Amino acid sequence: MPKIKITQDQMLAVYLERILKDKGEWAEDAQEQKRQIERLRQKLDDRVEREMMRALSDDQLDELERRLDDGMDDDELEEFLGNTGADFGAAARKAMIEFRAEYLGETPEEAERKLQLAGRKEN
Repeated sequence: MPKIKITQDQMLAVYLERILKDKGEWAEDAQEQKRQIERLRQKLDDRVEREMMRALSDDQLDELERRLDDGMDDDELEEFLGNTGADFGAAARKAMIEFRAEYLGETPEEAERKLQLAGRKEN
């Protein structure tokens, strides 16, 4: 049986679709569904980016700002972030939980529990 490879974007789309369905806002029209996902994705991306920046020390933030001003490219950015020692996975997870909680009016604990349950169903 061939192994199914799911991209990060696909997983994120499923996560956002679940949020929209849980709120009762999932559109019938496929094009509108794509627009809904994209709107939420942008908001979540902003939240994740902010949380990732919070994971950096003040010195790391200063260095990052300086290097970005000097024209750091994507590969250099990835290398810099990879060498910070910050737990960006935990930062992204926290942002996703807080995003879901805020959007659905749940407590962060409820949102985390539902995120864990969703992960178990997919495995």
